[in-house]
Amino acid sequence: GVDYTEFNKHTYYGNNLDALHDCLSELTDCVITLKNIDVLYALDIIGIKILKVFEEAADTNETILIVIE
Repeated sequence: GVDYTEFNKHTYYGNNLDALHDCLSELTDCVITLKNIDVLYALDIIGIKILKVFEEAADTNETILIVIE
């Protein structure tokens, strides 16, 4: 299963892509595997924005790795 504890520890984060980026930026020594990304592409612009958030977070936080399967 997925442990969402790290994502839920800060109640002051909003429910938006900036908040997702902030959460990802605070993770340490983490591998995040994105599966079935064709679903994100089906969402058009918002799906691409979500993928970009993961990409930018990995670029700014060298302790996380994003794997796309």
